[in-house]
Amino acid sequence: MISQNLSAAETTGNLLTNSDFENGTAGWTLSDDDVKIDGPYKDAGDTKIIRFRGQDSTISQLVNLTAVEEGKEILGYTISYHGYGCGNSPNGWCNDEAHDTIVTSITLKNGTGTEVSSNTTAVPYEDGWTYHTITKSINDTFLTGETGITFSLQGIDTGDSSSWLGPITDNYEFAITYQDYVIQQAVE
Repeated sequence: MISQNLSAAETTGNLLTNSDFENGTAGWTLSDDDVKIDGPYKDAGDTKIIRFRGQDSTISQLVNLTAVEEGKEILGYTISYHGYGCGNSPNGWCNDEAHDTIVTSITLKNGTGTEVSSNTTAVPYEDGWTYHTITKSINDTFLTGETGITFSLQGIDTGDSSSWLGPITDNYEFAITYQDYVIQQAVE
């Protein structure tokens, strides 16, 4: 028999720095020149946004977990953001139904392992500026104070244009759900 005393799960607030990009790319690392700050963009709330071209570029940051007490087990996470695509096919225009996508990836890493959790979301031009929320569970055991988390996003232009016809995105929120970590012991 296993004895376990678990506390109720708690969820943090947004753990990202400069998640609305109003301070440019402060706190973020851009992979190359095919991702940039742009805006304000009228259809996206007249604020600064991240814009992609091509299919391989990313923007990422190391998540600051100092607001969470050490030794807590990370159970899962929630990501929320706005996105808008162009959906162009090669030599086509935005409403060709070849929907652009936004890929969010969370990498958890500690001294014994790494877990990567990704989600791909289509952002059809026809839907306009849309809000997306993704909630996922963590498979392995990762404890605060021992785990680094990298948040990364990638915009994929289905038309793979050299122009800025890839997705645009903004207003990122990343929160983790955690609880006390209790080592399971056999009861005799």
